[in-house]
Amino acid sequence: MGWLFTLLTIVPVFLFWRSGYGLLAVLSGLNAVVSFWSHGVMHNYAVDRSAHRIKQLRANLEAEGPLDPAQQAALDALRLRVNPDDVPDWITLVNLVATIISLGALICSLFA
Repeated sequence: MGWLFTLLTIVPVFLFWRSGYGLLAVLSGLNAVVSFWSHGVMHNYAVDRSAHRIKQLRANLEAEGPLDPAQQAALDALRLRVNPDDVPDWITLVNLVATIISLGALICSLFA
């Protein structure tokens, strides 16, 4: 869902630029960059925390002894899960504010 809002931030840039509002186009472009950046940072936090958790679990299981096929299959299944709760609140807030600004800019650019 984050990619949808990130892609929607590009529309006001085009519409403002085409309408002759260069400053609003530049500001919308900066907002698009912030939205794209914060989406990437949130993704990286979630993936890195998941990878760290899997490495820690693997180390704990290997400390108990060799891994059997059932344990290995369970560890492989964990790689597919990402916990969004691992993302810090500050970056989520940055992404939320950028999304709200982009929705406002989209509405304004449609009537400009």
